[in-house]
Amino acid sequence: MRRLNWKLRFLVLAAGLSAAAQAPAALITIDGAGSSAEFLAVWDPISGASYYRVLTVGNPPGGTTPLRGDMFTANPEFTSGFTGPITYASDTNFATFLALPAVQSNLAGLQWGVFAQNDAVATIDQTVAPPPPGAVPFPTMQNANASADTFFGEINSQCVSGNSCIITSGNGKANEPIWGNNVGGNMPVYAQTGINNTQLPFYHFDSGGASPTVTQYLAPGGATDYRILADGTLIYEVSAVPEASTLAMFAAGLAVVGGIARRRLA
Repeated sequence: MRRLNWKLRFLVLAAGLSAAAQAPAALITIDGAGSSAEFLAVWDPISGASYYRVLTVGNPPGGTTPLRGDMFTANPEFTSGFTGPITYASDTNFATFLALPAVQSNLAGLQWGVFAQNDAVATIDQTVAPPPPGAVPFPTMQNANASADTFFGEINSQCVSGNSCIITSGNGKANEPIWGNNVGGNMPVYAQTGINNTQLPFYHFDSGGASPTVTQYLAPGGATDYRILADGTLIYEVSAVPEASTLAMFAAGLAVVGGIARRRLA
């Protein structure tokens, strides 16, 4: 009888280990330091149909290791070692997302943004729609982190494999109040409307205790942003600035307008 009991225990243990080995992984992973994977979200604010894609390390991107928050130290290829645009090619899930009837009826109204956060030190990395944001107090940052944790759990209940997924029903849709385009009303608007070659500057929010700071990510060539194309291609790049010739033409145009105005006044 005792030998039978041990056999039963062994079978139960083996079944448990097998189930654990087959348990699906979460899309928006959280590491031991409380830092989430960085991800792209694109969604239809009317139906809530949402596309999520985890961004991976490297230049060009490769493998399945996700980017983490605070890329100043974690991913120098995005900051001090930046050598040129980092392009995430579109995938089949995005093509499927675009083909959804609800999405097709509101292509011009799609919203998108890039986000990552770290619970342990209450920091957030995110794109932000202009104008540049102000500092976010520590309690507000904590609320945003808590909203993000809840939302990630909802996404992970439906997205369990690969680097991207689509959610069209249930929890985890990006238009719900806990998320929306401002992380549950806690953060400056992190999303932008329109995916046809639109850009968003990329910022690091540090609660910093009594002295919160907001810093746009910088590379040797200047401040950086994310840009998305209509087919879902995402590009991390140095923000475009007017060329010297363009600025000169603009200044010349202002001079002409000023001269005309002066003559009319005379």
